[in-house]
Amino acid sequence: MGKIWNVFSIIMICSFFMATTAAAQETNTQSQVDDFRVEARLNDKTTIIVNQPVVVRVEILSKSKFPTRVEIINPAVKDIVYLPNKSVGINGTKNIDGVSWISQLHEVILYPTQGGQYILPSFEVRATLKGDNESSISKNIRTKEVAFEVNIPEPLADISDFITSKKVTFEVINLYKNESKEDLSTVEFEVGEAITRIIRINANGVPAMMFPSLDIIAMDGLGVYQKPPLLDDKYNRGQLLGSREETLTYIFEKAGVYALPEQRIYWWNLSDNALEMFIIPAEQWQVSGSNAAVITESTGEFSFIQLVKSNVYWLVSVLFFLIVLRLVYRHRTTLLNFYDRLTKRAHRHQLKACKSAILDKNYELACQLLYQIHGIPVDNITTLKALYKDSPDKLDILNKLLAKAYSKSGVEEDIKMQDINVLFKRVTLKAVTSDNDCLILNRR
Repeated sequence: MGKIWNVFSIIMICSFFMATTAAAQETNTQSQVDDFRVEARLNDKTTIIVNQPVVVRVEILSKSKFPTRVEIINPAVKDIVYLPNKSVGINGTKNIDGVSWISQLHEVILYPTQGGQYILPSFEVRATLKGDNESSISKNIRTKEVAFEVNIPEPLADISDFITSKKVTFEVINLYKNESKEDLSTVEFEVGEAITRIIRINANGVPAMMFPSLDIIAMDGLGVYQKPPLLDDKYNRGQLLGSREETLTYIFEKAGVYALPEQRIYWWNLSDNALEMFIIPAEQWQVSGSNAAVITESTGEFSFIQLVKSNVYWLVSVLFFLIVLRLVYRHRTTLLNFYDRLTKRAHRHQLKACKSAILDKNYELACQLLYQIHGIPVDNITTLKALYKDSPDKLDILNKLLAKAYSKSGVEEDIKMQDINVLFKRVTLKAVTSDNDCLILNRR
């Protein structure tokens, strides 16, 4: 019974100690909130226009150390579009009531798409700081609400899609037969031909996703094919430049007259506080020709003539390649033989085999290969020696090789690699005559 009581007492003491330690840790964590603050405020208090970028500055203040990692969670608000938050902030110091704080400033950029009053709920800030002994301390704090008003200038009251920026550039390019044409009204088109229109828009401080899209006009006999828009956002010295490129191809599938109405792209000039617009001009195209050139596929109507014209270069290239491939395959044996003669492949293989035979001390095989290299009948030693009579060094090595191969007494000294290189060193050899008056021509 006494032992059981002792065990129970130890368990109670340990539980009390652990609970006290946990309470102390929780109290320490809560006490550090005053050493860590976050604030959110608007960067600019001027009038805000619909689709204008709004910069909210989120400042993280700490009495101890800079945060090593910061994550800002944006509140979800209707009619608000956020740019992705940057993970890097601007470090500095700040004096508050005579106390020096470490500051890290982050910017959240958002775009209100409707007018009216906005109240941004608190931003959630998740920060990691280095504590004592290289330990990490996590902080999770929310900012206060941020309120602002968005206005719609009177000229924009009846306009639903527009760009708000200090600078916008606009360009329309018409391509006909791969050439730029400013005026297409005088061109006489034929069935199967096509026109490509490229519309480019660039705006400072506005992401490409905020640009208005174009209206696609559908007409009977006029095929319209639109490429996916090219959206691009670039930063130049911290300033955002958004660009959007639309490519539309119009294919004339039937004869007739086709008229496209003009389109307008509006933008509010923040520098002049004025409404401006770009105009995609109206077009009227006269098309003649037979409708028989147009075929219908399961995927929609398409011009066969236009397909052939636009791909004629590739068709000719593929056809030429197939013809060359066929000719190469048909004459492959002749081409291989020509390659062998041109590169002397058989001769090189014989030289390599002869050298290997000498290194392997198979001297008789080496001599047989040497006869083949020079085109001499086998065992015609006199003629073989005559080939090397003008080169004493080679003749000595040749005699050594022949002795190794055919002499019964043999030669003790082995033939070395340097001897092999001397023997096969390329020289110009003269025609020789054997004892039997057989003319042998030396082969290189």
